Amino acid sequence: MLTSNVSFQWPYKELIESRTFFENLLKQRFDTQKFGKNKDLLQILTYGNGAPKFGQDTLIFHAIESLQNIIKLKKIKQIYELNISTSDPNLSKDMLNAILDNIDKFLADYNLKQIKETRQFIEERLIDTKVELETAEEALKVFREQNRSIFESPQLQLEQERLIRDVTVLIAVFTTLKQQLETAKINEVKESDFIVILDKPTKPIYAYSPQKRKMTILAGLLGIGSGTLLAFVIEYIKSIKWSNGDFNLNS
Repeated sequence: MLTSNVSFQWPYKELIESRTFFENLLKQRFDTQKFGKNKDLLQILTYGNGAPKFGQDTLIFHAIESLQNIIKLKKIKQIYELNISTSDPNLSKDMLNAILDNIDKFLADYNLKQIKETRQFIEERLIDTKVELETAEEALKVFREQNRSIFESPQLQLEQERLIRDVTVLIAVFTTLKQQLETAKINEVKESDFIVILDKPTKPIYAYSPQKRKMTILAGLLGIGSGTLLAFVIEYIKSIKWSNGDFNLNS
């Protein structure tokens, strides 16, 4: 089971079932009981240890179809349950771990890309704001130099207040951008877990499908039922022959 550790809730079903995600998973290598160690998943799901009978695109197409059948993601409120069904319990566990790692890496890469784009925007805006601030400060300086005595002129007082207000606003914007830039730089190098795993993948003890024990019991019951029904039919036929007087003891 897993849950997201980011504010934006990703459509995990669409992410896991996307062609890009599947193709990355097919390139990873796993150990199997049937085909040996260090085999890529594409080989495991298609041609095994034999020679491939189709081209790469066709193999990928069939492998993705297999993955769609064996990977099941179910959402329970805010928690996701991920299951994989294969004939090899160790392979199922390793594939689950690989999928979780791939999801975490995808979210980390996406988050890092967003942070870099945000940092770049802040840096560019910071440069522009610094130029605007210097221009506003210079305008205020020139105004004061040219107007030594403004107390007798309401119009000059209003002009000075406007210039001071422009400088004050730009100082606030510049300060905020500086703080955001430092935060972006910290987040760029900070390592985070983007999914929280509640229950780690484990090797299944019993086969989920086919359930051999239940199938054996069911087959036995069906066999007993069929034998009983057959015996009943034979006895019924005999009773009819006795009643009609044509029962042959040597038959």
